[in-house]
Parts: sequence; C-alpha cells; structure tokens
Amino acid sequence: MKETNVQGEVFKSNAKKSKNSAGNTISVKKYALSPEEHNKLIYVIHKTLNDHNHVIEDDKLQLVINTIMKHYVDVFTVGSTITCESNQWWIGGFRPSQILQVILPQLQHMYTQQQLSDIYNLGQSCQQAEYALAQGMVKLKQNLDISATADGKGFQLSYVPQQLSFFKEADNLRQEFLLQFCRLLTISQQAEFVVALEEHLHNPQPRSSL
Repeated sequence: MKETNVQGEVFKSNAKKSKNSAGNTISVKKYALSPEEHNKLIYVIHKTLNDHNHVIEDDKLQLVINTIMKHYVDVFTVGSTITCESNQWWIGGFRPSQILQVILPQLQHMYTQQQLSDIYNLGQSCQQAEYALAQGMVKLKQNLDISATADGKGFQLSYVPQQLSFFKEADNLRQEFLLQFCRLLTISQQAEFVVALEEHLHNPQPRSSL
C-alpha cells in the first residue's frame, strides 16, 4: 500500500497509520525505518529548524520525532543480540549518561533552569543504573573465567543467556532514557535533540569500557 509522508513524498510501508487534523495519512513504521525513510524524516526536522519558510504543524513534527525515536529503540533492541566482545559501544548500544555529557553542552542554552535540574537528576539515575549493569557484566565474565579453569561446563552453557539478559536491561535503560528525556522537552527542543543525537550516533565516540 502506498502512503504519503510529511513531505508529500510516496513510499511503500507496512505501517500503522495515524491521521492528522487535515485527514492526511502519515506513516508510522511498526519496525525500524529503512535508511531512506529515516533520512527523509531527519531531513524534515533539519528543514523545519533551519528554514522559517518551511513550517509544519506541531502534531506532524511530534509524529516525525516519535517515529525516529521508535526507530532508535528498534535498532538498539536488535543490537542486543550482538556479543559484547564484537560490539563497538557499551553493552549493545549507547550509554545514556555519555549521550547527555556529549549533547547537553550543545543544547543547554535552550533549556530552563528547571529543565536542567530535571535532566541532571535523570543523568544521575542513568549513571547509577549503568554502573550496576557494568558491575554485573564484570562479575559474569569473572565467573566465566573461573568456570573455564574448573571445567564448569554448566555455567558456560548458561553464560550467553545471562549475557543477553544484561543486553536487554541495557536496551530497556536506553528506551526509558529516551522516553523520560523527551518528556522534559518542548517539541522544538526534541527536534534539536534528535539532530544532535543523529550526529553523535553517526560519529560515535571511541569505545568506552563497561
């Protein structure tokens, strides 16, 4: 079925539909967007922020932002199947507190003091959760090393499921971070955050430790 996105362009999608106030159909993917679809939506946000002659309604912009955020969530969840040894980032994806450290200095001039206080508290909570996950991963690896020397085949067989459970917890932390952070922002601030996040994800920092 052909559907029209917010730019009026047409692409095929097995999508869940949402109606805007004008009755036009906007595509909301059930799964991660294709690179082409993702780039189109990022382009919409860039143009909305930089071209004052190109203004779209808040509900349309919010839908674009929500679709991109869901795309990130889908991608990170898929990434949880990657083993820690082969992954370039922290436990299957990005570290929320590091995202704030990198992106917040670029955007904090747009935020109120209350927003900055709430964002700081969110960052502290993320750091605590990240530390707990990291310690759990370290302990799991230590137990694996011990079982290898003691021929603990039973533990070795259970290692991968336990490792994947940490990946899932890290996925959940990233999802909750994106949800809570965006709730603290206005629509235009969310749009600016998406642009900054997109730039960071395409130019990741050097691999951090657990």
